[in-house]
Amino acid sequence: GKLGSSDHSMIIFDMFTSMYITENTEMIPNFSKADMAGLNQWLAEVDWSVLEKCSTDSSWSYFRNVVNEGIQKYVPMRPRRSQKRKPIWMSRNLLRKIRKKRNLWRLYKDTKEYKNYIKYKESERQTRTL
Repeated sequence: GKLGSSDHSMIIFDMFTSMYITENTEMIPNFSKADMAGLNQWLAEVDWSVLEKCSTDSSWSYFRNVVNEGIQKYVPMRPRRSQKRKPIWMSRNLLRKIRKKRNLWRLYKDTKEYKNYIKYKESERQTRTL
């Protein structure tokens, strides 16, 4: 059929889908509950003189392995996110940009000033690039 007096044809369809929500089981270190005294003591006992004899790449690899081992021993793990307020991919920086963009839009809607519109559009462009 046609939509009103338009020359465009309409397509009407029903879509039946099922949605599977999977819980994220990714675990990350919970540094707020870490045994920092134990970690500091453990790191103080590491033989760091090994780094002087190695190449840059092997020194970095050794350092990274030592730190990761210390984190595994002294820092408990927690699920990546406990509150379901935002998607996992939404970083804190992106969330700030979105809030700023919304506030600038409200400011423009209240004032109808062109300079506020320009600020909003710039913020919108920056948000899109993240």
